[in-house]
Parts: sequence; C-alpha cells; structure tokens
Amino acid sequence: MNSIFVFFIQGNPVPMGIITLILVLVFLAAWKAPAWVSNLGKLGLVTGILGTLFGISQMLDYLGGNAETPAAVIYRGLKVTLIPLYYGIFVYIIGLIISTVQKPRLR
Repeated sequence: MNSIFVFFIQGNPVPMGIITLILVLVFLAAWKAPAWVSNLGKLGLVTGILGTLFGISQMLDYLGGNAETPAAVIYRGLKVTLIPLYYGIFVYIIGLIISTVQKPRLR
C-alpha cells in the first residue's frame, strides 16, 4: 500500500500541486464564495485530464526512443499517468458534494 505522498510524487508534482491548490480553493470557496465551488471542481477535473495527457505524451516520447521496453514497464507507466486523473475526479466529486449540500432545499 503506497502512501499519499508517493502517489503525489509519482503523478508528477506540478499537476498534482495545482490540483491540490484547486482543492484548497474549493474548500475556501465553500466558505466565502459558494457560487464558485462547482466551477472550481470542474477546473480540478480538467487539470487532472491535462496532467494525464502530459504524462501519456512523456511516456510515448520515451517509448519512441526505446522500442524494446518490456510490457510490464509500459503498464506501470500507464498506471502512473492516470494518477492525476484520479485526483482530479476526486476534487470534482468533492466540489459536487459541497455544491449539492449548499443548494437551497425545496419545501
């Protein structure tokens, strides 16, 4: 079982750091600007998608120069490139939950 810090480093610290900043902004927006929560959650999701696409691009660049790479290494690379996407989806779900809880209730 890997720790959260290991996943953070494996998923590329730049997009993971940006997504973490967006998560903090979601919680701050829930307190100060509730109308922004949904949009910030979507921004976290899009940032996760972009981080994944950049990771896949780096992986394909490597594979282009090293054609004899074993399949196990490729599969681990794919697993690692999906980490920002998972984190972005997590931030999006948090944003949806907060946004839903803050909506006025019907009577």
